[in-house]
Amino acid sequence: MQLEQFANENLSHYSYAVLSEYEKKMILIDPGRDLSPYYNFAQLYEAQITGVILTHLHSDFVSGHRELQQATGATLYISPKAQAQFPHVPLQEGDQLRLGKIELEIWETPGHSPESISIVARYGKRTVAVFTGDTLLHGEVGRPDYPAPLQETLWEQGCRELFHSTHQRLATLPDSVKVYPAHGAGYLQCRSVSNARGSNMGAEKRSNFALQPMSEEAFCRYLNKDRLVLPAHMGYIRSLNRRGLPPLATSVQAVAWCEDNYQPEPDHLVIDVREATAFHTSHWPGAINVPLCPFFEFWLGTLIDHQEPFYLTGASAEQVQRAMVRTASIGYEQHLQGVFVTHAAQGVPSPILDYNALNGQLHAFTIVDTSCRFEQRRERPYPNAIPLPLVEWRNRIQEIPTDKSVVVCSTEGPSTIVSSLLSRLLPVKVFDLGQTAR
Repeated sequence: MQLEQFANENLSHYSYAVLSEYEKKMILIDPGRDLSPYYNFAQLYEAQITGVILTHLHSDFVSGHRELQQATGATLYISPKAQAQFPHVPLQEGDQLRLGKIELEIWETPGHSPESISIVARYGKRTVAVFTGDTLLHGEVGRPDYPAPLQETLWEQGCRELFHSTHQRLATLPDSVKVYPAHGAGYLQCRSVSNARGSNMGAEKRSNFALQPMSEEAFCRYLNKDRLVLPAHMGYIRSLNRRGLPPLATSVQAVAWCEDNYQPEPDHLVIDVREATAFHTSHWPGAINVPLCPFFEFWLGTLIDHQEPFYLTGASAEQVQRAMVRTASIGYEQHLQGVFVTHAAQGVPSPILDYNALNGQLHAFTIVDTSCRFEQRRERPYPNAIPLPLVEWRNRIQEIPTDKSVVVCSTEGPSTIVSSLLSRLLPVKVFDLGQTAR
């Protein structure tokens, strides 16, 4: 028996292979859309991919389960509560899958989502590991993740289900059992996910605050503290995973390549993935800068409505190609009107503001702080700044006055995204201080 973890650092996503070396067969758990790591692993061990288990309908990345099924003939497994629209075998409480001497037992662990399951892995009589999806993370639990418009009305129900799933189910496993979640450190929708690549139930019981002895009411209060806004695109991604998408290569190859320095119509949306310095030096008027860095996918989905067409541009064909693949990780390649390369000498520069001059004339500017809510509480270089976390921009942009220039700062996060967004939408000059506001 071999358990292999695959990490996508850009999405803070973990997926897994359960391999029976004797049978030369393997089952994948929560695969991403790029299937090359799984094919490479299967080839290394001359193994056949016979099954794919989804612990739930993920809302932060598109899974490649449908492509795997079509390419390998693997059986897809998921809870019937997911109402999946692809051929699958439903998994319910107590169901078991066998792979040689390996037994995978299904536990229903709702709370993060109604259909969430955990998978308890045994080898012989020994309980080895549990794959927890987004229910139990390293150092944290997953928030209730009900799609809009149900999120508000079912949040409390989700909290109570999550308490039962973690405290009364998963916490009963032996301390030695390895804990394998679907997300790791940097997961933007949770507070304190550990940077450890592995953990066990004993360590989680000792150090995970959410697993400490507490009442159901106290647990729900903990989840409600510093509660984050759920980005709208997550419901869209759930819907994509419910039906499955075409093969990644097919979708990416269908995107049109435009000539270098292509000039879309002024009202068309352009996402520029170059580094902030290059963008501010010169860019297409009205373009929004979303650098190709960790969590690019999250920021892109938060920024753009899932029905909104857009262009992608970058500094080179290679960078644009990488951006397209990462865009496809959330299913947004379907809305690309085209992609093109932008050379440095083309376009307009961003306005420049002297940092010292700002501090001497704060009254002459509107300061906008793009830090997330947690960061705003820890450190606010400009206490009177208007807080505008990117995930809330659609509902709060009207709070920004337009009687003077705007300065965007951030102690952590995408100030360049918000400054370029506001430059596109507001009739005043917008300056980006980036992280120099520290």
